[in-house]
Amino acid sequence: MKLRLGVRAELVGSRDPWAALSPAGDGDKSMDDMDPDSLLDNLPDAPFAAAIPSARDPARLLPQTIAHRGYAARWPENTLEAMRAAVLSAGAHAIETDVHLTRDGVVVMSHKVAECDWAYIQTLRTVRAPHLGMPRLSDVLELLRTEEGMEKAWCILDIKIDDDADKLLSSVKRVLDSVKGPVPWEQRILLGCWNVRLPLPTPPPTYITAARRILPSFPLAHISWSRSYTRHFSAAMPNVGHSLHFANLSGPGGRRFLRDAAGRTAPLLTWTVNRESWMRWLLERGGVVDGVVTDDPARFRAVCTRWEDEMEAGGAAARARGVSGWWCGWADLLEGVKFALLWVVLQVVARYSRRLDTLPEVMRRKRD
Repeated sequence: MKLRLGVRAELVGSRDPWAALSPAGDGDKSMDDMDPDSLLDNLPDAPFAAAIPSARDPARLLPQTIAHRGYAARWPENTLEAMRAAVLSAGAHAIETDVHLTRDGVVVMSHKVAECDWAYIQTLRTVRAPHLGMPRLSDVLELLRTEEGMEKAWCILDIKIDDDADKLLSSVKRVLDSVKGPVPWEQRILLGCWNVRLPLPTPPPTYITAARRILPSFPLAHISWSRSYTRHFSAAMPNVGHSLHFANLSGPGGRRFLRDAAGRTAPLLTWTVNRESWMRWLLERGGVVDGVVTDDPARFRAVCTRWEDEMEAGGAAARARGVSGWWCGWADLLEGVKFALLWVVLQVVARYSRRLDTLPEVMRRKRD
């Protein structure tokens, strides 16, 4: 069970989840002139991303349901309709979506659009029916701000490493400042960044450092394929959340990682979990995992319901039908091997391209 259960239960279990939140502010103070080491200090928490107490048994923590690019199992991904359906139809607590810049600087929810202007992109429709348009970040914020039933959903912005960090984060900030929510967006948005290099200055800045300078009041999560890469700097940045591919949580190393994560207050999220066997395995981890990112949020909610039914029946059925240890079937084992091999390839690429940066020696000493 994670630390700070009382705080999490008070926030999530309250009749009015927004009662503890302050009214929207007027913006953030820049960190451009801060000492590099101070970037590690006063990192914002993300209590809205914590595992939530079960309505049946408040002592039992359940991972939040996070819809990967919306309800991607039923709708074209990264569309407003997919996001709306994820929350209103499937019961997701949160939405995970990608942010990228168009050639003319518009923040959109898609992949690799840097060679196209918004005027062209807004004419495009998804290949998958029902053929829908690509939303901008401002459109998503309006959805979260104004539509009934969406006002309590939160969001992970997956910030890939394709765009210039300063340009992308500055553009995101302008949009966030222009669309005011009922509470500050930093209490509903978690910034997911793929790499880190400390201390500043570095040309160009990486995404976590850029986020800390440009959006200092927003909580952060490091997204990674690799457990070892995450461990490399997690001790130096204790309030930064982890978002790991689910295969990293299995095996002896995964069990050690989960034990360590239980001692952190920052959220632990895992992606992209679509098989029921893995969903059940994560539920059995006792609230250590705070959120499960899935293409099918309705399936995960159903698995949670069935698992709780079995727990209330005495727990024997849940243990008998659940997944014990690290074994989740041949298909899941092979998938873990596949991603382990992929990470080896990425490490080789990182060594020669410097796209995935690790902490310099000064930060390793501080971590140890």
